[in-house]
Formats: sequence, C-alpha cells, structure tokens
Amino acid sequence: MYHCFRLRRGQDLYEEIEAYVKAHHIAAGAVVSGVGCVSRWRLRDATGVRVRSGEEDVEIVSLMGTVSENGCHLHAGRTSPPSAATCCRGAR
Repeated sequence: MYHCFRLRRGQDLYEEIEAYVKAHHIAAGAVVSGVGCVSRWRLRDATGVRVRSGEEDVEIVSLMGTVSENGCHLHAGRTSPPSAATCCRGAR
C-alpha cells in the first residue's frame, strides 16, 4: 500500500508527516521520495549534535526515511544556501 499527499505553504513538514502517519495508523513505513519548497527550516547535521536553521526559501531535492505511529526519522537534501543533506525537523 502507498500513500501520497501534498502540504500547503506554512504547514510544518515533519509535524504533518507525523500527524498523517498517526491518523492512518501506519505501524511501519518508509518515505521514498519528497520534493518541494520550504521557507523556514531546521536541520541537524551529520554530527548529530549541531542544528542549523534558516528563514529563506530553499528547495527540498530529496526526502526519505522511516515512519511509524511511534515516531519518524527523516533525512532531507536541500538546495543552497548552503547545500546540505541532514536530519530534518521543523521544516515549513
């Protein structure tokens, strides 16, 4: 089974995915693709400690990860400034 949905400007990417997973009682799943634009973002880098954030328009060029009713773990690649591939949380 697969699910596909679209977010609107201003919606929080991570929170909306979590809410969708809970609303549809998805016990275990995978995000295999996602693209789009966000205007506010917060990403944890590969150190697992440092969190970077910004309030400029960036394009998500890749989104993947695992989802479940118990939590989600997502990785996103975005365009500059500056380019990065990291864990995402709180992207709008």
